[in-house]
Amino acid sequence: MSRVFNHRRILAGGIVAASLLSIAACTEGSDVAPPATGMVNQTLASVIGGSRDMRGLSGALSSTGLAMVLDGPGSYTLLAPDSEAFAELDDMAEALAADERAPLLAATLRNHMLPGHLTPDTIRDAITATGGPVEIRTLGSGTMTFDTDGKELEVTGPDGTTTTLTGNAIEASNGVLLQLDGMAMSVGDAPSAS
Repeated sequence: MSRVFNHRRILAGGIVAASLLSIAACTEGSDVAPPATGMVNQTLASVIGGSRDMRGLSGALSSTGLAMVLDGPGSYTLLAPDSEAFAELDDMAEALAADERAPLLAATLRNHMLPGHLTPDTIRDAITATGGPVEIRTLGSGTMTFDTDGKELEVTGPDGTTTTLTGNAIEASNGVLLQLDGMAMSVGDAPSAS
C-alpha cells in the first residue's frame, strides 16, 4: 500500500512540475520566436514534409515509418539537425534507409524524439529548477541530457555526443521541432529500442 502511495505522490509531483514548467514557458520574456503563420495548425510531419530544407529528414522519417507517428495526435519534441548538418548526413541516411540497416536509422531517429511539447524555455526552466543538467528519456532506448553553457542550450546524447540548439523552435499542432547543429548521437552507436 505504501508503495502505491509513493508512486501516486511521485506522479502528482511530476504533474505539478510539468504544469509549472508549461506556465513558465508562456511568459512574456520568451526568447522563442512565434511559429510561422499556419504552422501550429500543421502536424510535425507536415511541417517537416513541407520544408525544402528538411527533405532529407522527411525522407528518413518516411522510410522508417516514423512520419506516421509525427502525423498523429500524440505530442512529441523532435531534435533534428539543422539543414546544414543534415545535408552532410543525407547520403548516409539514404544508404541506411535503402538496405538492411534501415532499423539502425529508425533507432537513431527514435532516440532524437522526446515525449511531450518541450520548448527551449521549458527546458531552461527545468535546468534552473533542478540546479543542473536535466535528463529526458527518448522514444528509443536512450536519454538526452540538456544543460546550459552560457546562453547556449546543449544536448548530450547517449553516446556522449554534444550538440547545441540552433535557431528558433518550430511549433506544430502536435509538438515542437528543435534544431541542432548536428546529430545528438552517432548513427553507428544507436541503441536499439526495447
